[in-house]
Amino acid sequence: MDGDRIPVISFRVSEETYGALKKYADGQGQSVNEAARSAMEKFLTGTPGQTPQPSPSPAPSPGPAPQPVIPAEIMALPGKLKAIKQYEAEMQKYVEAMACRVGELQQEVKRLLMVVFPFMPLPPWAVMSALENPVIQELEKLAEKSDASDGA
Repeated sequence: MDGDRIPVISFRVSEETYGALKKYADGQGQSVNEAARSAMEKFLTGTPGQTPQPSPSPAPSPGPAPQPVIPAEIMALPGKLKAIKQYEAEMQKYVEAMACRVGELQQEVKRLLMVVFPFMPLPPWAVMSALENPVIQELEKLAEKSDASDGA
């Protein structure tokens, strides 16, 4: 194409096509050339009066998705969770072992009481209370007051 010159094309159409084009052009208030140009532009671009735009190039093939950036603190969480679970299991074993030790100590206290007070059906503190020991009575009163204040 030269700078300002618009290319000219010439082609032949049937009498029916020319008649329909002339009728359409008259109805639109256009010349036959304008109606033909508008129809051709509309056919090529979908919009009359605009020059055809080149079709967009096909989309590039998708590459691998970018890898998300995960902060180091989040990456460390599985290790910390594993350590916490291990610590919890160790603490569970420790509590169970201490519960067994408390049971063993209770049994030893009972045996010791049987050795020290072999013929007493009641533990020593109950016997002392039965003997009207004033210290034991005062302790019992304090315990009753404490129970009453906890219950209120």
